[in-house]
Amino acid sequence: MRFRDRSDNEEVLVASSPIPKRWPSTQPIYHYTTPQGLLGILESHTIWASEAAGLNDLDEVRNGWDEIERYLEQNDPGGDFGWVLHESVRAANDPSQSVFVACASSRPDDAGQWDRYASGGLGYALEFDTSVAFGVKARSAEPPDWADKFIAESSYLRTSWDYAIYGREELHQHLDLMWTSISTRLKRAQDDPTTAFHKDLRVDSFEAAKSTLAWLSPYGFEHLAYRYKSSGFESEQEVRCTLRIRGAESAVSHRVSPYGITGYVELSGLPNERQFDNIVWEDTDVYKNLRLPLQKVILGPKIDWRTGKTAVERLLRSTGYDNVEVTRSQVNLR
Repeated sequence: MRFRDRSDNEEVLVASSPIPKRWPSTQPIYHYTTPQGLLGILESHTIWASEAAGLNDLDEVRNGWDEIERYLEQNDPGGDFGWVLHESVRAANDPSQSVFVACASSRPDDAGQWDRYASGGLGYALEFDTSVAFGVKARSAEPPDWADKFIAESSYLRTSWDYAIYGREELHQHLDLMWTSISTRLKRAQDDPTTAFHKDLRVDSFEAAKSTLAWLSPYGFEHLAYRYKSSGFESEQEVRCTLRIRGAESAVSHRVSPYGITGYVELSGLPNERQFDNIVWEDTDVYKNLRLPLQKVILGPKIDWRTGKTAVERLLRSTGYDNVEVTRSQVNLR
């Protein structure tokens, strides 16, 4: 898993953790939406990442955390390292943490998702380029206090898009590989602490290496927990991007969900020169030029092709997406 983050300390460990079935950055993702959703996305140039506590499948996320904690209990290394690792994981598994999840699919023309998420076939599927980084588009001014701004931006952790994890067996495959990585690092740190991590994160003792490893590992476990889903939904081939934001409440908006009021952040594509930015504030020059990396709009199987194509192309031009392709679904949705 590769984290895009300004904090090298949090990036270097998890970047080398071996994870199967990685999402290739050259492959697009697909977001199924309603006509109202399409209007909102194009006019705001954003998609939403919802607060994890407001997800429809929150119970699955909780089950993922439960499996992770059971796994760690069964593989408890003991000693100070084991204690710190367990405490760090419990702290990460805290519903008050500001974790947000954006969801999409790897399937461009899926009957089930047309029916479930795109107005029964009268909606749209949007194709996005995943080689472009997504950042938070904050509808608020940059914090005037430099300390508040630093806390908000340095506490932000964004993962690249990655496959959802379906079922206990697949989760344990990821956990086994991650645990192997942790064990390998511990052995390396015991032999020579200075080689345990990336060159930008040097430690001089085995104890320091253990503490650092115990502190960094929960970010990897978190990335697994928030991608965990029931195996019954595997046909959707979902991909997710997770974000952890602390100290930037002004960047969070709210909406009504089936579970009450829940938070969300708006994501937009970042220009090449700002690929490692975390939050783009409203009063900055970059803000007004943010655009989604939209490549294609696919019309749902129940939309009339000729009239629907004309309307969508006009909408795309009016919102600044002149070069986006418009195609139609090949699914026969009854």
